Amino acid sequence: MVQKLEQTHKSVLYFFKNNDKRNMIGLLGVFLLLAFIFTSLSSFFVSKQSLQHSIVSQQLPLTSDTIYSEIQKDLLLPLHISSTMANDTFLRDWVIKGEKDITEIEKYLMEIKIKYQTVSSFFISDQTKKYYYSGGLLKTIKENESRDAWFFRVKNMKKSYEINVDLDMANADTITFFINYKVFNFSGRFIGATGVGLPVKAIISKINHYQKTYHRNIFFTNSSGEVILSNQLINNEVKNKSNIKQLPGISAIAEHILSQDSFNESYELDNKTVLINSRHIPELNWYLIVQQTEDETLTEIRKILIINIVICVFVTIVVLVIVAFLTNRYQHRLENRNQKLEEQNGKINEQRLLLESQTSHLTSTNKRLEKLNSEKDEFLSIAAHDLKSPLNGISGMAQLIMEGSTSSSDIQQYSEIILSSSQSMTKLISNLLDVRYLDSMQNLSMNRIDFIQVVDNVIG
Repeated sequence: MVQKLEQTHKSVLYFFKNNDKRNMIGLLGVFLLLAFIFTSLSSFFVSKQSLQHSIVSQQLPLTSDTIYSEIQKDLLLPLHISSTMANDTFLRDWVIKGEKDITEIEKYLMEIKIKYQTVSSFFISDQTKKYYYSGGLLKTIKENESRDAWFFRVKNMKKSYEINVDLDMANADTITFFINYKVFNFSGRFIGATGVGLPVKAIISKINHYQKTYHRNIFFTNSSGEVILSNQLINNEVKNKSNIKQLPGISAIAEHILSQDSFNESYELDNKTVLINSRHIPELNWYLIVQQTEDETLTEIRKILIINIVICVFVTIVVLVIVAFLTNRYQHRLENRNQKLEEQNGKINEQRLLLESQTSHLTSTNKRLEKLNSEKDEFLSIAAHDLKSPLNGISGMAQLIMEGSTSSSDIQQYSEIILSSSQSMTKLISNLLDVRYLDSMQNLSMNRIDFIQVVDNVIG
């Protein structure tokens, strides 16, 4: 049992003393690291997919709805003002009476501008084609001039008003939201167009705010896909006057954007995924487009992924250190135990050798005793034989003497024979007692004798 236990511990120690221990710890480290990285990457991709879905289906539409609500709120008051102007009795009477006093219309438009804090207020007469504003007469419009085409478009449209973005000639060609409202006389005949203008900068500032806050690109296109308004307002001019049908990436989904009231999708641009949401603004017949690069949305979860990986590496190192410490500790305990077993085994071997020596000595002693016992039996047999002969002589002589038929000389001879036989027996018995005495003695003094002389004495 002890040998089996010793063999088992030696095998375990052999395993740990070799490179198998480092290989085992290395494999454990690789396994833990791969498991942690796999878990972190799985979490990253799930979060990425969930975030992408949230942005496309919730966040971008929410931004779009917010901007649309802001536009509606900003346009609600101007629409009311323009509607009031178009139905104002003074304005219609002044036109019907022949537009005689320009100062009257000038004062009227100035009061509108000051009261409602608009950037401009205007009226264009259909009869005289004169353009009036808060500063007086601006110009006379012409049908063949491109900058005046909007008036003839308003005149021929079915709706009573339109919202348009154009350059305001009365304010150094500032880009302005115009609410163009038809004016009819009391019999329902078209007599002109009136309205107010709002600065586009207010909308641009909101676009910039949302873009900086949410890192999203926001712009407006018309029904043809031309970019009408974006955050790139420099020196009162929209620099990006391109068409989304020709822009890289978004051109693949441009037709879908312009054919639907609401659209959510993504496209690839420069090896990056761009998430996009669009919605139609019926008041302007524009499309509001909000887009965001996926890389910008993944910045935070990438940071989380990096932090998770760093934590995973740290945890793996800690686990490996603990495993190495426990392994070394267990190895040290095994070595100590093995040393104790080796010491015990040495003692057992010594005891075994001692037992073998004692067994060998006992075997040898036993053999010697058996030999001595055999010699004793042989000696007793000889002694019995030697004692029997004198006894027979004594017995025979004594019987002859008892018969009484012997002479004195015979008796004398028989007596001598009996005496000689008894002396021989006495000497033989004395020798036997000497042998027993010698066997009982522990320390004998050994001397050289003349064996031939001893034999002669015995025979003689």
